[in-house]
Amino acid sequence: MVFRKGNIPWNKGIHGQIQSIEDRRRVQQKWYHNTKNERKNHKKQYIERVKLEVYSNYSPTLSCKCCGESEYEFLTIDHMNGRTKEDDHGGWNLVNWIKRNNFPNGFQILCFNCNSGKEKHNMNGICPHELKQNNDWEWEL
Repeated sequence: MVFRKGNIPWNKGIHGQIQSIEDRRRVQQKWYHNTKNERKNHKKQYIERVKLEVYSNYSPTLSCKCCGESEYEFLTIDHMNGRTKEDDHGGWNLVNWIKRNNFPNGFQILCFNCNSGKEKHNMNGICPHELKQNNDWEWEL
Protein backbone atom coordinates (compact mmCIF):
# COMPACT_ATOMS: atom_id res chain seq x y z
CA MET A 1 0.00 0.00 0.00
CA VAL A 2 1.29 3.41 -0.91
CA PHE A 3 0.96 5.91 1.89
CA ARG A 4 0.07 9.39 0.89
CA LYS A 5 -0.04 12.44 3.04
CA GLY A 6 -2.99 12.13 5.40
CA ASN A 7 -3.28 8.31 5.23
CA ILE A 8 -3.04 6.44 8.51
CA PRO A 9 -1.59 2.91 8.48
CA TRP A 10 -3.95 0.18 9.76
CA ASN A 11 -1.96 -0.27 12.96
CA LYS A 12 -2.04 3.37 14.01
CA GLY A 13 -4.87 5.02 15.86
CA ILE A 14 -6.44 8.37 15.07
CA HIS A 15 -3.61 10.22 16.75
CA GLY A 16 -0.90 8.09 15.14
CA GLN A 17 -0.09 5.84 18.10
CA ILE A 18 0.93 2.35 17.11
CA GLN A 19 -1.68 -0.20 18.19
CA SER A 20 -1.19 -3.90 18.59
CA ILE A 21 -3.43 -6.29 16.69
CA GLU A 22 -5.09 -7.29 19.97
CA ASP A 23 -5.88 -3.65 20.80
CA ARG A 24 -7.32 -3.09 17.34
CA ARG A 25 -9.40 -6.27 17.63
CA ARG A 26 -10.77 -5.14 21.02
CA VAL A 27 -11.80 -1.77 19.55
CA GLN A 28 -13.53 -3.49 16.61
CA GLN A 29 -15.35 -5.94 18.87
CA LYS A 30 -16.51 -3.11 21.12
CA TRP A 31 -17.84 -1.21 18.08
CA TYR A 32 -19.53 -4.39 16.77
CA HIS A 33 -21.36 -5.05 20.05
CA ASN A 34 -22.24 -1.39 20.69
CA THR A 35 -23.85 -0.96 17.26
CA LYS A 36 -25.50 -4.38 16.96
CA ASN A 37 -29.11 -3.23 17.52
CA GLU A 38 -28.64 -0.17 15.31
CA ARG A 39 -27.31 -2.29 12.44
CA LYS A 40 -30.09 -4.86 12.94
CA ASN A 41 -32.80 -2.17 12.79
CA HIS A 42 -31.19 -0.61 9.71
CA LYS A 43 -31.23 -3.99 7.93
CA LYS A 44 -34.90 -4.62 8.90
CA GLN A 45 -35.88 -1.22 7.51
CA TYR A 46 -33.99 -1.91 4.28
CA ILE A 47 -35.65 -5.33 3.87
CA GLU A 48 -39.13 -3.87 4.45
CA ARG A 49 -38.48 -1.04 1.98
CA VAL A 50 -37.34 -3.44 -0.77
CA LYS A 51 -40.17 -5.88 0.02
CA LEU A 52 -42.76 -3.10 -0.26
CA GLU A 53 -41.24 -1.98 -3.56
CA VAL A 54 -41.43 -5.51 -5.01
CA TYR A 55 -44.95 -6.17 -3.70
CA SER A 56 -46.30 -2.87 -5.00
CA ASN A 57 -44.75 -3.54 -8.41
CA TYR A 58 -46.74 -6.78 -8.80
CA SER A 59 -49.86 -5.57 -6.97
CA PRO A 60 -50.33 -1.78 -6.90
CA THR A 61 -53.27 -2.18 -4.47
CA LEU A 62 -51.22 -4.48 -2.20
CA SER A 63 -53.85 -7.20 -2.13
CA CYS A 64 -54.12 -10.89 -2.95
CA LYS A 65 -54.83 -11.44 -6.63
CA CYS A 66 -57.22 -14.31 -5.88
CA CYS A 67 -59.25 -13.42 -2.78
CA GLY A 68 -58.46 -9.72 -2.33
CA GLU A 69 -56.88 -10.03 1.14
CA SER A 70 -55.13 -6.72 1.81
CA GLU A 71 -53.47 -7.34 5.19
CA TYR A 72 -49.80 -6.75 4.34
CA GLU A 73 -48.50 -9.35 6.82
CA PHE A 74 -50.51 -12.09 5.08
CA LEU A 75 -49.20 -11.42 1.57
CA THR A 76 -46.48 -13.38 -0.19
CA ILE A 77 -44.92 -13.78 -3.63
CA ASP A 78 -46.10 -16.67 -5.78
CA HIS A 79 -44.25 -18.27 -8.69
CA MET A 80 -47.10 -18.36 -11.23
CA ASN A 81 -45.69 -21.26 -13.24
CA GLY A 82 -43.79 -22.97 -10.45
CA ARG A 83 -40.16 -22.51 -9.60
CA THR A 84 -37.49 -22.73 -12.27
CA LYS A 85 -33.77 -23.27 -11.85
CA GLU A 86 -32.95 -19.60 -12.23
CA ASP A 87 -35.56 -18.28 -9.76
CA ASP A 88 -35.47 -21.11 -7.22
CA HIS A 89 -35.45 -18.80 -4.21
CA GLY A 90 -37.77 -18.13 -1.32
CA GLY A 91 -38.34 -15.44 1.27
CA TRP A 92 -35.89 -12.54 1.35
CA ASN A 93 -33.66 -14.22 -1.27
CA LEU A 94 -36.57 -14.24 -3.73
CA VAL A 95 -37.47 -10.59 -3.04
CA ASN A 96 -33.84 -9.56 -3.49
CA TRP A 97 -33.49 -11.66 -6.69
CA ILE A 98 -36.63 -10.08 -8.18
CA LYS A 99 -35.36 -6.56 -7.50
CA ARG A 100 -31.89 -7.29 -8.91
CA ASN A 101 -33.48 -8.75 -12.07
CA ASN A 102 -35.77 -5.75 -12.66
CA PHE A 103 -39.08 -7.35 -11.67
CA PRO A 104 -39.39 -10.19 -14.22
CA ASN A 105 -42.75 -11.60 -15.29
CA GLY A 106 -44.04 -14.83 -13.79
CA PHE A 107 -44.76 -13.66 -10.24
CA GLN A 108 -47.91 -12.51 -8.48
CA ILE A 109 -48.92 -11.46 -4.98
CA LEU A 110 -51.13 -13.93 -3.11
CA CYS A 111 -52.04 -14.36 0.54
CA PHE A 112 -50.48 -17.32 2.34
CA ASN A 113 -53.75 -19.28 2.24
CA CYS A 114 -54.16 -18.96 -1.53
CA ASN A 115 -50.48 -19.66 -2.15
CA SER A 116 -50.38 -22.80 -0.02
CA GLY A 117 -53.78 -23.97 -1.31
CA LYS A 118 -52.58 -23.58 -4.88
CA GLU A 119 -49.47 -25.64 -4.20
CA LYS A 120 -51.40 -28.54 -2.70
CA HIS A 121 -50.70 -31.67 -4.75
CA ASN A 122 -54.30 -32.26 -5.87
CA MET A 123 -55.06 -28.64 -6.84
CA ASN A 124 -52.98 -28.60 -10.03
CA GLY A 125 -51.79 -25.05 -9.42
CA ILE A 126 -55.30 -23.60 -9.00
CA CYS A 127 -56.34 -21.76 -5.85
CA PRO A 128 -59.32 -23.30 -3.97
CA HIS A 129 -61.13 -19.93 -4.27
CA GLU A 130 -61.03 -20.18 -8.07
CA LEU A 131 -62.34 -23.75 -7.96
CA LYS A 132 -65.24 -22.70 -5.71
CA GLN A 133 -66.13 -19.82 -8.03
CA ASN A 134 -66.17 -22.18 -11.02
CA ASN A 135 -68.13 -24.85 -9.10
CA ASP A 136 -65.31 -27.35 -9.71
CA TRP A 137 -64.74 -27.84 -6.00
CA GLU A 138 -64.46 -31.43 -4.75
CA TRP A 139 -64.49 -31.92 -1.01
CA GLU A 140 -61.76 -34.25 0.12
CA LEU A 141 -60.92 -35.37 3.61
